[in-house]
Amino acid sequence: MSGSARLRWKRTLNQLKFFYEELDLLKEMVQESSTDFQNYFNDYCRDNDVDFNEIIDRSMQHQAQQRQGTLDESWDVNAGGLVKYEDQGEGGEEESEIPYEMSKDEQELFDTFSKLFKRLALILHPDKLTDELPEKERRVKLKEFKEANDALIEHRYFVLLELAAKYKIKPPKNYKQQMRWMKKQIGKVGEEVERQKKTYNYMFSECETDAEKEQLIKNFVNQLKS
Repeated sequence: MSGSARLRWKRTLNQLKFFYEELDLLKEMVQESSTDFQNYFNDYCRDNDVDFNEIIDRSMQHQAQQRQGTLDESWDVNAGGLVKYEDQGEGGEEESEIPYEMSKDEQELFDTFSKLFKRLALILHPDKLTDELPEKERRVKLKEFKEANDALIEHRYFVLLELAAKYKIKPPKNYKQQMRWMKKQIGKVGEEVERQKKTYNYMFSECETDAEKEQLIKNFVNQLKS
């Protein structure tokens, strides 16, 4: 691979890694904000005579309609926040219910990184760690083995590439195939990043004043009522 091609590969790899790191951070923020959002919502309902049970009933109706794909435009409660939902078509099924099958290109890539994982396992697998290994190093390698295993399952191949570089294991040379996959993943992860940013939990965590929080809760209640 030429120097310029390798630079493009490295740049794309770093971009994909950043998107995953951003997504993981956003999910953490959404989870951490859930209790504060819920408490603020409860206080708002109490102070403004909002019927909490009615709000919940409307929310459940929206979710039921969404699962049936009957709304042109609805709202999905997820992790304490609402995100805009678009109809999947009459009679359509939820994406989560459809078994995912890898394309031939994706399967070949998975097989390639499975081989890389096996080479890493020769160094990191618990059965390969000798009794003479210092305890600190043992803990690091056990942690890295779990990370490598999770990375293969979740198709976060950049983790395997980083570990391969650390232990001086030659990485797979199918760079063009990797580039195709990385660009595709960047698009997918980028879409999920934007979806997380539209949740009320995330928007609540970004509010800096009580006035901003109250306005956000008003929007939340109005959407549930609509």
